Amino acid sequence: MPTSRSRPHHARRRSKAGKYGPLAEALNARSAAGTQRELRQGEAALSCLEPRSADPAAFGDLIAAVLALIALAAVVRRSRFARPLVALFNVEGTLDLLLAISLATIYGASPHMGPAYWIPAFWVPALLVTHYVVFVVLGKRWSGPM
Repeated sequence: MPTSRSRPHHARRRSKAGKYGPLAEALNARSAAGTQRELRQGEAALSCLEPRSADPAAFGDLIAAVLALIALAAVVRRSRFARPLVALFNVEGTLDLLLAISLATIYGASPHMGPAYWIPAFWVPALLVTHYVVFVVLGKRWSGPM
């Protein structure tokens, strides 16, 4: 049975997600998915989406992406502000998704979505689950600086 010393150095290393923990992994996923969603919503908004629905959603996505990057940097640096920044990002991101769902429903955005229909069909529920997981992780006791 191979020991850790017999394995090559690169095989012993932990992944970045494992190194920084589940919060970093969740923030990275939200940031990447949010950025993709922003780009797609921007394209959809240009193709005659109701601006009263698309504009607040796109602005909320931008704020969530910036907060996610700031929180991720704090988590990576193990800052004492990491946990509050992750919580702030998570609350804003959740509210942004709920606002986007509400405004799209109120203003009837679905007929204008075109091929971007997969955003509310797949990404929004996936991101809501991700936010829930981050809330659960934030609710647990931590032994480290975060």
